[in-house]
Amino acid sequence: MGEKVKVLSFITVALLLVLGFMTPFKTYLLFAFLILLMGARHPPPLDDVSGLSKKQYAVAAAALLIMILTFHPLPIEIEIASKGGVNVVEAPEMLNVSSEDPTIFQVTVENPGRLSKEVEMIIVINETLVVYDPLHPEPEWNDSTFGPLSKIANTLWVHEGWYILSKEPSRIRIEGGEGERFEWNLAVGCSRYKEPGSEAVLRLGFSTENQIAWTEILLEVSDTLSP
Repeated sequence: MGEKVKVLSFITVALLLVLGFMTPFKTYLLFAFLILLMGARHPPPLDDVSGLSKKQYAVAAAALLIMILTFHPLPIEIEIASKGGVNVVEAPEMLNVSSEDPTIFQVTVENPGRLSKEVEMIIVINETLVVYDPLHPEPEWNDSTFGPLSKIANTLWVHEGWYILSKEPSRIRIEGGEGERFEWNLAVGCSRYKEPGSEAVLRLGFSTENQIAWTEILLEVSDTLSP
């Protein structure tokens, strides 16, 4: 083949570069680099001195066919783990609230990614963000039923006669791995001065570095004590 071998080498390198940049299979770039490293320009092949027989051409064609049919380049890629948020998978839609007895419920949050995530629970009542205040006034509830619960609660949010208690901290870390979940155990109550039938919309947000997952719960007062 003579000088045609050099031309064929450069064409092969160019084809591998195009495949490497235009397809996800970056392994082609490795083969192009190896050809350039070994030298696209090299001494004339031996078949310039002695020609190949038909049998040798047939064996070469068979070897090339086997390589084409069985060779599958694997892409050189680095998987970037998702840093997205979390999902609320279980939460009630409506709760009956009383000043006499706490209404206990659970909210389950799932981490669908492979990285662990710092998650903070956000409390919003009637479109008002409720911030935890350790100096809140004494709640107007039945202390015999709410008192023991408040002593083991980690956080208490108070807003206009509505009370939200959480046994778990408001900020936790959910480990990575698909299907990893965390369950918040919560309780809700209200002031004894709330009128029966009074309603409020409780929105629970679970905030990560990138986004917030929300769930909405309707609160309705079932009974109260007279002033």
